[in-house]
Amino acid sequence: MKPRIISDSSCDLPKDFLEKDGIDFSLVPLKIIVGNHEFIDDETLNPKELIAAMKAEKTATSSSCPSPEDFAAELRKNKESYVITMTSGLSGTYNSARVAKNMVLEEDDSLKISLFDTHATS
Repeated sequence: MKPRIISDSSCDLPKDFLEKDGIDFSLVPLKIIVGNHEFIDDETLNPKELIAAMKAEKTATSSSCPSPEDFAAELRKNKESYVITMTSGLSGTYNSARVAKNMVLEEDDSLKISLFDTHATS
């Protein structure tokens, strides 16, 4: 079984680039909060709808990182995983992945999980 690469949705690698080399890759989506509405940053996100909501909203837009369980669900799918996140200096994403790693290793300590803080935003 090939190692799995897991990233948050701030990753800018095009899906076709990953698919052409058969890379086992998954994205754990960030959430974008506009007023009382939460948009999931995945393939179902409609950019036009998001922009319209942002224009209509008077309060600032914010985001939230994936939960530890979001990462844990992906980590449980493979024996060896590499998790790459945006900078821990601007997001709690790396910390969520770290908590997930600890949770999953408590369940199965034979898994190989490596975390990488990119110190970048994309």
